[in-house]
Amino acid sequence: MLDYVSFRTALASHLSTDLDDRGPQTLLRDELGFDSLTMAEISVLFADEGAELPDELLVELRTLGDLHHYAVVLGDRDESASPVLQGATGAAPTGTDR
Repeated sequence: MLDYVSFRTALASHLSTDLDDRGPQTLLRDELGFDSLTMAEISVLFADEGAELPDELLVELRTLGDLHHYAVVLGDRDESASPVLQGATGAAPTGTDR
């Protein structure tokens, strides 16, 4: 299962932003300033990795933890998923941090 820290690291790399020290309760829009363009970029990132992030769900995602949870669900469905869905190295993570 994809641990939170690996997911956060991979997401930060793809978005070219610093998410260090940001917990799962961090608000995407209010605390990180993610706007509709950033959310669309996240949607495209998931699509590029073979996982659809429906628009209806995209507007419901409030926190980094919400986004991580969805990545875990998709990663569990697709073992061939790439780094954002499987962790920064693409291998099964060993940590238990969420």
